[in-house]
Amino acid sequence: MPSDNSNTLYVELVSPGSKIIETKVIRMDKGLGHGDFHLGDSIPSGNYQIRAYTNYMRNFGEIFFSKGNWSLSILME
Repeated sequence: MPSDNSNTLYVELVSPGSKIIETKVIRMDKGLGHGDFHLGDSIPSGNYQIRAYTNYMRNFGEIFFSKGNWSLSILME
């Protein structure tokens, strides 16, 4: 059962240069939440990371954050 300490999820879009591009705050209900990132036309191709954590998880360091890597390729017409 999810704790009340985990009802807010922070999700960050991180650039290939390790800069946080955008942070979303997702409200969780019974461990579930939803959100998205709208990527503009000016975002360059590269390997990006999505990092997610709760305020409680911050107490233990970034090693406990959930992380996913993905590659963005821009196709030109």
